[in-house]
Amino acid sequence: TQIDGFTSQIRTLETKVGDVSLKLSTLERDVALHQQRLHALAQLYVLQTQRLNTLKAQYATALKHLTERLVTIYMSGEPSTWELYFGSGSLNDMISQSDFVKRIGHEDKLIATKVESAKQAMQASRVKTRAMRARVKGEERVIAARAAQTRQVKLKLVGAKNALDANRQQKLVRSEEHTSELQS
Repeated sequence: TQIDGFTSQIRTLETKVGDVSLKLSTLERDVALHQQRLHALAQLYVLQTQRLNTLKAQYATALKHLTERLVTIYMSGEPSTWELYFGSGSLNDMISQSDFVKRIGHEDKLIATKVESAKQAMQASRVKTRAMRARVKGEERVIAARAAQTRQVKLKLVGAKNALDANRQQKLVRSEEHTSELQS
């Protein structure tokens, strides 16, 4: 009957070890999947950061062109319609100068549009980069939590294995004692 009791305890412990081993392997797979996801997010974060830096450079270039144009306008002044009319030697000169001023105005609008679109693209990229950073940090927290769970399960597994080994040893000792009692 003692042997039956020990056998029952051993089977119970073996079942617990099996359950803990299954939970451990599930947690390890979960950690591996989260690590893969973290790696992909980290790569995406690097790309987003590179895009943001590119957009910052484009914005700086557009802003430089705008600044240069504003300085040029300030230094030379925009000719008025009357100045074009009275400063022209002929009708063709006036039309040419008028076309030239229209082209400059068009270029000014293009520069301002480029500056605004670069600014908006840079702001959107910053938002995406911040969101990506938050996702990466979230994945890191999940991985840390899963790793802690995995460590706890491993400790339980080691404890259950040690208990099983101790019970087997006790069973062996008692079996030997029982055998020696029977022989005497």
